[in-house]
Amino acid sequence: MKNKITIVIAVIVIIIASILNFPGINPYKDRETTIINLIVSISYLLIWIILTVYTYKKKNIIFSKFMFIYWSISTIMSVYLTVIYLVRTEMNLLLIPLFLIFYTPFDGVMKLIGTTAYLFILSTVSVVFTLIAVFINKHSKE
Repeated sequence: MKNKITIVIAVIVIIIASILNFPGINPYKDRETTIINLIVSISYLLIWIILTVYTYKKKNIIFSKFMFIYWSISTIMSVYLTVIYLVRTEMNLLLIPLFLIFYTPFDGVMKLIGTTAYLFILSTVSVVFTLIAVFINKHSKE
């Protein structure tokens, strides 16, 4: 039961952060980033860190698998978004739901540090959380 509650909490956090940081259809269009957007992004990251520590301590294999899937897709999306940005091409409209889930929670920091740095940070955070999920999975089975 606790495994499912952790997943529900993570999904709720993803949804709330996505809604609060929703940039509109064009994320590269100028818009004012507020302190609220920054707080949402930092809170999102801190909550994921707390959930990760909890998962490790409780050896929650189900949530670590959820983490692995979520952050693996986030890694793929961040690489895809980087390519889109660098090539200056349009995003496939079918990927907009994934964009909203994996990109917008961190949108509060993008305008502060620039798009290129933001995409690098998003990719790095995604890879780090994916590797942590693999580590937790490996050590929870022992």
